[in-house]
Amino acid sequence: MKFLFVFLFIVIVSIALLVIKSKNSDELKKSGKETTGLVVEVFSRGKLPFCKFSYTVHGKQYIKKQDIQKHRVPKILNKTYTVIYEADHPENALILLKKEINE
Repeated sequence: MKFLFVFLFIVIVSIALLVIKSKNSDELKKSGKETTGLVVEVFSRGKLPFCKFSYTVHGKQYIKKQDIQKHRVPKILNKTYTVIYEADHPENALILLKKEINE
């Protein structure tokens, strides 16, 4: 019985975190500023793939990690994409991997 409560708690917390993450990225896409960013590393934590990307805002370089879809792993390294960031907090950003920017 205790196992069931722990399991349900973990499921509820996980769902809440996904909803918050989705809401935050939707808000950022609507009101964020744009720049370009370069994918500098692709790696996995367990089965979850991530990328590390760098971007520059007002002369300051930022490096951020983001989870990615598995099918994008072999295609994105050393490529440039649009990055959306918060104007007041440029360290809060996400990279949009749908279309590569050819510079």
